Amino acid sequence: MSQHSVPWIQEIGEREFECAVIEKSREVPVVVEFMAQWCGPCRQLGPMLERLAREYGGRFVLVKVDIDQNPYLAMSLAVEVVPTVMAFKEGQVVGRFHGALSEAQVKEFLDTVVPSALQEELAHLRELVRQDAAAALLRLEELRQAHPGDENVAALRAVALAELGRWSEALEEARRVSEGSDYYQEASNVLARAQFREEAERMGGPAACQERVRLEPQNAEAHYRLGICLAAAGRFEEALAALLRAGELNATLAQGPVREAMVRIFHLLGDDSELANTYRSRLAALLY
Repeated sequence: MSQHSVPWIQEIGEREFECAVIEKSREVPVVVEFMAQWCGPCRQLGPMLERLAREYGGRFVLVKVDIDQNPYLAMSLAVEVVPTVMAFKEGQVVGRFHGALSEAQVKEFLDTVVPSALQEELAHLRELVRQDAAAALLRLEELRQAHPGDENVAALRAVALAELGRWSEALEEARRVSEGSDYYQEASNVLARAQFREEAERMGGPAACQERVRLEPQNAEAHYRLGICLAAAGRFEEALAALLRAGELNATLAQGPVREAMVRIFHLLGDDSELANTYRSRLAALLY
């Protein structure tokens, strides 16, 4: 592997490809330039890509591969002409082009695979809002001023406001987010949590529901109401347990309200949630 003056420009061979491209692309987009020393267009495109890699400052890694020195690698990726440029993300090819494009065309290509500075900051704030909603909200307010009307900013503001208990503002922001937005799921979750809150208020809150379950442990409706109140409080594991118990006590309730409430919680937890997967299996066993 040949290293340039900056770490995000490298020249590699077949042995390094798995680590330098496939694995690295799980952290940051990797742009691979397949080139040859005898190739005239490569002498135009190569320096341009290197300059853009420096300008982007590490938002993508540029990897250069000489096809004459690495013929089997080029063949395995169906590289038939040079220059050929491929972009990798999460270990997969997500874009490619052939020939020496203009700088404007290359930048257009990069913009389809490289997150913008705003996208990168929003990804950071998405994590921060779970740890320090107040700090995240301060920065999101600045971003709202700089990017008025940006729905992704609105979605994360909705999450931060909800975490801080400012529900009317949170709902206002969440309703501005359309389905095509990157953070639509976050906005949708705020609306779903708000629905649980409205239902819980009608049911008297967690304390009242817990007392009713204590007094009437075989009352399916009491367990169902407790599940809704616990979901509104964000206590999802306890909520799922209460809802499942309600379904065990009443088959009719299980087929309708219990199932619907548990599915809403599954959506809130996300597809990768172990808790959701565990209770999906338990719900399926109960119903079928």
